[in-house]
Amino acid sequence: SMGGDVASLVVENLSSLQPGALKSLEVLSCFGIQVSLQTVTMLQGCSCLPEEGIEPYLDELVGKGVLSREVSLSSLVFSHDLIQQHIYENIPSEERISLHIEIGTHLGSVLSLDSLMGAPFSRVAPQYPFITAAVNQINSSGLSSCDTHQRLRFAQWNALAGKQSWDRSNCDAGLNYFKFGISFLGDAAWQNESQNDLCRLLHEGAAACSFTLGENKACLRYASDIISNAAFDVSLVGHYLYIRSLETLGRFSDGLNHSLGVFEKLGFHFPTQLSPRDKMNTLERTKEAIYSKTFEELTEPRQHMPTLTRNVYKLMDACYISANRIASPILPILACSIINFSLENGLSGESCCAYVLLGVMRMGMGKFNEAPYYTRIVLAVLDSSPTSSTTIRRARSICYNYLSILHFPFKETEVLLRTLVKEALRYGDTESAYESLRNISALSVFTGEKLSTVMVSLNNVISHMTKVKKMKQSLQLVLLDKLLVTSWMSSDEVGPTIDALIEKHKTTNQAWDMELTLYTRFFVAFWNEEHETALFTLNDLLSMNLKVQLKYVYFKFYHGIIAFQQYRNGEGEGWLDQGKDCLEKFKVWSSLSATNFESKLL
Repeated sequence: SMGGDVASLVVENLSSLQPGALKSLEVLSCFGIQVSLQTVTMLQGCSCLPEEGIEPYLDELVGKGVLSREVSLSSLVFSHDLIQQHIYENIPSEERISLHIEIGTHLGSVLSLDSLMGAPFSRVAPQYPFITAAVNQINSSGLSSCDTHQRLRFAQWNALAGKQSWDRSNCDAGLNYFKFGISFLGDAAWQNESQNDLCRLLHEGAAACSFTLGENKACLRYASDIISNAAFDVSLVGHYLYIRSLETLGRFSDGLNHSLGVFEKLGFHFPTQLSPRDKMNTLERTKEAIYSKTFEELTEPRQHMPTLTRNVYKLMDACYISANRIASPILPILACSIINFSLENGLSGESCCAYVLLGVMRMGMGKFNEAPYYTRIVLAVLDSSPTSSTTIRRARSICYNYLSILHFPFKETEVLLRTLVKEALRYGDTESAYESLRNISALSVFTGEKLSTVMVSLNNVISHMTKVKKMKQSLQLVLLDKLLVTSWMSSDEVGPTIDALIEKHKTTNQAWDMELTLYTRFFVAFWNEEHETALFTLNDLLSMNLKVQLKYVYFKFYHGIIAFQQYRNGEGEGWLDQGKDCLEKFKVWSSLSATNFESKLL
């Protein structure tokens, strides 16, 4: 590459270039250090170029060392960033703004951006690099020079570029476009009825990208704007993202309460005071409703599911997540409600988790023979769902993971997950791809795969996800998986590493991160027989939410194991008493679900 001294010499000699060559360089400098040859071709006829275009001057610019043709990149590249910087910064400010707008609007007209809003992905996808090139020019111009009509038009273009970026899991770029779109519309957009839908779409996009990037407070802000300003029937996506952000911040009760409030407005009612017997009866009736339909009726794909119905499914899924995380008494009723709604409106990928949950609950009641049927239903629905949907791909990854643990053979699940990885990468959905790879690594531990092999797989996933730089939460899950596997191989460094993470999380407001890290710290201590550390960590976990009944049961199981082991190690009668206390609790709990608790009693 060209050195700085040579670049300075080239800059000094720019004045010897023809006026048309200098004008061409000014236009090219607006794209940064590199611009594709196809974009240059699209600029033909732009009023900001010399009348004869750029092409006649390229040989001169390449010959004098200002530009180079990069055949492998199909691009024109400035020989040094100092050259591009000098040319760009020497364009007068007002002229520079005008150039960006002229270039952006010309490219937008060539691409017919005004007609691409709402166009099918297959039609828009090939144009993505040129769409972003056009919109980047507009955004570089600033906002001050635009009239009202231009602002609306440019906001629409940013919505298009943001949606296309989101569809490729490029959330950093997507968020940037959505934020620019919101800025172009201005503060009064919600009050302008003709701009209301566009404003909502931009806020939905900004909220979704912020959530995926782990910026939950920003997501709450954008979602709150939707909830406060949009009509209720079109604000459901905003409510969904609001609830998901609350969950990620560890505010599960708030998320559940908000969900129930939304469902009440939609006309749903979830009874919260049912007795255990009533819940059992509801589960039984739901099972009978499923079995009253043929397999084909249950799994027949709905080609044109209304947007409202799909959004209700999303809300139900978010409500289920909150209820599940705090083991809410409403959980069985919620699962049954989702399933009954799906029986009336058609099953979709978003509702599959409810069938998985019903399978878990029925298995807890000793109904293991039902699990294969629920498995077949879920897999059939997921297989018939569109592979172009990021939501469906994520649902597949989650359900395949659950189903493999509950019933489905691992090898078959691994094949499904690897197929999903290929599908996701083909559509640019890196998040679903790497989440599926993580699930393969995690599940392989349970099947006796060599830990060294699992570690190689985890390191590959971590390497790819680190390069992507946009999946903070998913990456943290993989890093915690690696720490756990490392502890099984050699525990010397793992405990202090996790302790440092815990101290870091204490300074943030990310309860989800803290909980996952504490879980990992517990298992590292448990498997390495650091019993006091394990119990201390369990108490920390329990203190995060004292109302979580399932967590309490889960923790008591491990507490009992540790207590009896400590007693066997000669640590005193107090540990025996603690173990007996746990044993008595499980004797009582076994009457509620014999299959589940009796196995733990053994």
